[in-house]
Amino acid sequence: MGYSGVMNSSVIKASGLTFRYSDGTPAIEDISMDVREGESLAVIGPNGAGKSTLLLALMGLLPCGGDISVFGQTLNQKSAKSIRRRMALVFQDPDDQLFMPVLEEDVAFGPINLGLDADEVSRRVEKALSQMNLTDKRQRPPHHLSVGEKRRAALATALSMEADVLLLDEPTSSLDPASRHELTEYLASFSATLIITTHDLNLAKRLCTKCLLLSEGRQAAYGPSEQILDDIELLRQHRLAAPK
Repeated sequence: MGYSGVMNSSVIKASGLTFRYSDGTPAIEDISMDVREGESLAVIGPNGAGKSTLLLALMGLLPCGGDISVFGQTLNQKSAKSIRRRMALVFQDPDDQLFMPVLEEDVAFGPINLGLDADEVSRRVEKALSQMNLTDKRQRPPHHLSVGEKRRAALATALSMEADVLLLDEPTSSLDPASRHELTEYLASFSATLIITTHDLNLAKRLCTKCLLLSEGRQAAYGPSEQILDDIELLRQHRLAAPK
């Protein structure tokens, strides 16, 4: 991911982002970030730090305090639909994303709901399946796929949206080392801005120019990946293993 250091325009900017559970307990509190063109962000932290909640907040799927803008457009009820056309979310559990009888119908679901014509839907499905090396699995029921194939299938459903921003929740979770490496290299080839929650700091180091470290819903550190991922003591304090 080539980051030149040039201060390009913001892709996603958040300020004071806060979400509380119904009992008032904060899930995330006062989170701020500015991911610019040419950058991608790794959201790291221990279990329960608020990483998945943050992704839902950035998609406008939670009633949050604070401000979010995407490509300079403020995210609110009026703008949410048009903004989400530029963003795609991949859930941590592929079974939450794959629900149609056969794989190609899952991949087509998003483009169809964008109101695209049949030819454009077909083009996007073919491209996404090819990118994820799943063309020969197109008629397979998703629950018949392996864990690694399900991961790639879930990503294909996001790729078919042709979004400018991909938000991925623990994309390498439960994968064996070979599958993890393969998926990492797939992601490295994408031109979209990536926002990834992960415990895999090697993935973060490979793909992301910035890191946001969350702890109990709060922002513990935010900055260039090399600065945060090389801080062994900081990572140890938050129960994270330094990348190799």
